Amino acid sequence: MIDVTFPTVATLSLTFAQGSGLTVTSPAVATLAAEPQSVALYMMGTWPEISGSGIYTFVADGTLSGHRVVKPTTSGKVGYVSSAVPADAPKALGITLGAAVDGDQLQVQTFGVMEEPTWAWTVNSPVYCGVDGVLTQVVPSEGFVLCVGVALKATSINISFKTPIILL
Repeated sequence: MIDVTFPTVATLSLTFAQGSGLTVTSPAVATLAAEPQSVALYMMGTWPEISGSGIYTFVADGTLSGHRVVKPTTSGKVGYVSSAVPADAPKALGITLGAAVDGDQLQVQTFGVMEEPTWAWTVNSPVYCGVDGVLTQVVPSEGFVLCVGVALKATSINISFKTPIILL
């Protein structure tokens, strides 16, 4: 077990080996311990509640739709990532589970299976972050490319954020 202490605002990027994971024990201390995956978490003063399922609670910065990729904003809330803005590339936190208005709590999923009955994905194909955090299977042609997962079924994706690629 490894304990890591962070300042009030920090970026944590870790790759976990088989049988490892992340457990938060206080707003400023994280302990490694669970599943194989890569995680990029942005701490904004305090940790959102962790349920063990990769779902975190944040506060919406503006009106946000469900099933969009979000990032931390300067106000300590979350807002859309946009593939058209290269500076957003390393900031993606996860995908919203539902919609919210400014100041409301919002659940964001960072890994694992997400289902939505209205989706119509091409199975076994990558899913990308598009403009304003829209999920798409069309590779962005400007800004950056961020694969956020793969379609398991027409109505579900396995969230697994990859390293973004800046387009020149």
